[in-house]
Amino acid sequence: MEVSRMVRKILNDEVLRIIKELREKGYGYKRIRKYLKEHYGLEVSNSTLRYRIKIVLGDKNAARNAAVSETPWEPRRCPELAYIIGVTLGDGYIGLCKKYSKGKCIKRYVFRLKVRDKAFAEEVKKAIERLGLHCTKVIEYYDGRDKATYYSVYCYVKRFVLFLRSLKDHPEDVWQWIERYETYFLKGLYESEGCLHKSGKVLIYNTRREFIDIATRCLQRLGIGYSVSFKDKRVHKGVWRVYIPAREAKRFLTIIKPVIKYSRDDPHYQRVKKEREERQRRRLKTSKGHPKLLRGRF
Repeated sequence: MEVSRMVRKILNDEVLRIIKELREKGYGYKRIRKYLKEHYGLEVSNSTLRYRIKIVLGDKNAARNAAVSETPWEPRRCPELAYIIGVTLGDGYIGLCKKYSKGKCIKRYVFRLKVRDKAFAEEVKKAIERLGLHCTKVIEYYDGRDKATYYSVYCYVKRFVLFLRSLKDHPEDVWQWIERYETYFLKGLYESEGCLHKSGKVLIYNTRREFIDIATRCLQRLGIGYSVSFKDKRVHKGVWRVYIPAREAKRFLTIIKPVIKYSRDDPHYQRVKKEREERQRRRLKTSKGHPKLLRGRF
């Protein structure tokens, strides 16, 4: 009896240690239960898990809506972080989101990526998870206003979000985190804000000159030729553009290995071409129904 009791205690201590580690990585109840079942064959009820987390481990963040917001995390220089920084300076959104539950407004820090390409969203998800953080699965949904399908990824780790926000507010601090990982930073920025022109040149856009300067510094380190120009949009913010000539574009794409926009024939540009043709068909159909509109175009 004493031996079996001792074995049970050892097992319980080991399970508690695993649960604590998973909580520190931002795992919620559902993911912890799934992990224990898949890796140890353990079936744990929500009530048991809540007791172990809240009472036994003394987790002050055991409340449902605070589970991932206070996850301890410290940034470390690595390829994945450089990639995420590049994404953040482009398409990535960081800020506070509001959620209403039982009449209460709950604010959470969030990193969000909302894009048209599933491969891009999945690449960002993998990078976040390799940083030891929890994020949502890639969520697919149709936007009726845009008449387009989007893919989103969310991460609610407060320290992660505040770290990225500080870099957007203070671009001069970016370099210390991406040095020696310039290719990964450029990959994230290009997948977010870049395009491969039909002429073969590569363009990277951004409204902030500081971010463009970081990109050009990376290109200099890689020995890739470029030029920079500014386009004034009058009403809206102007846009800074980095041009990488066609003779350098192939080497640039070979070095950074993007998951999208790597060729004019890749799925991204096939979708863009299809959507452009659809818009032209709709425009032509509208013009036929309104002769004045048709005359006004010539």
